[in-house]
Amino acid sequence: MRDGTWVTTEGGERVFLYYEEMEQGTLSQLWKPLGGFCYDANIFANLPLPTTPFYIENWLPKPGKMVLYAPAKAGKSFMCVQLARCIASGEPFVGLKTDKSRVLYLQFELGMAVLQQRMASTGRSYDGVYVGTSFDLLLDSANGQGKLRTAIDAVKPQVVILDPLYKLMRGDENESQDLLVVLNFLDNMIEEFDCSFVLVHHMGKDSRRGARGSSVLEGYPDAYIELKKLEHSLKLCPKLLRHSALPTQDIEVVMDKFEFVLKEEQLAMPTIKQRVLGYIGASLTPVSPRALLDMGIGSNRSVHDALAELTRTGQLVKVRRGGYALPGGDYPRVPEIDLAELEM
Repeated sequence: MRDGTWVTTEGGERVFLYYEEMEQGTLSQLWKPLGGFCYDANIFANLPLPTTPFYIENWLPKPGKMVLYAPAKAGKSFMCVQLARCIASGEPFVGLKTDKSRVLYLQFELGMAVLQQRMASTGRSYDGVYVGTSFDLLLDSANGQGKLRTAIDAVKPQVVILDPLYKLMRGDENESQDLLVVLNFLDNMIEEFDCSFVLVHHMGKDSRRGARGSSVLEGYPDAYIELKKLEHSLKLCPKLLRHSALPTQDIEVVMDKFEFVLKEEQLAMPTIKQRVLGYIGASLTPVSPRALLDMGIGSNRSVHDALAELTRTGQLVKVRRGGYALPGGDYPRVPEIDLAELEM
């Protein structure tokens, strides 16, 4: 069926015109909203809206809002740093497509030095990401609202990550009227700056009831995502997706070099021991632990544990000056120590 609308000609005659046959100037006049934001439904259905409506595939629309909640010490802040980097670079986030956009990540629990250390630990570039820390940004006060408005106006981000939500209010997060002051202000910011928000929050004592605080938070966002802590991994579990059906499977991730990767991808990756052995095997000279760390092979502990195990099993030998090499090379070895003699 071809869409169109009835129009009145200069002679007062009513005629039906198809949208596809109208000139661009006529369409532009029809597309103007009535009363500031209202459209004829048939016209609305033909508006030239963006073809890529999400910053995060099916989760965070343009503009829109998302809530990510998790228990304490689950890795929320590490995940936020990664999320900001992935959106800013346009890289997939744990298998989800992103649309390259400017990101502002605001942290209200960690000091600047801790946040800097966490970002540096990944060894990644953060082009297009802006960060800030504050312990006094209450969005249920005029002062705090002004601070956030000033920051957004200066940075002009398309996505703003606020971590965590409870630090943004002096009211009671369990009271809907107190929480709505903050949420309504964020809606105003979305309207004013055409941006999207990611709100990070803590899980309640009863995980079956979702995030902590008033239930109005669950119905507020376009995506309501639980970060579930397992024994050796995490699961991202969408509980509500306003613009998509819920997936049949949750997203299971593990940490690798201070960022999260899909568990199935990590299982396919070489282990730290394999990477250490491969790098040393390809080297013409002994390799120090420092060189392995500089190459991003693994963390300080994982690299030293791998070296100890590979040496114990005879796959590597330790040579002088703290280097490691494959057995059989012409290197000055560390002398063997007879523990029995030391005990005498």
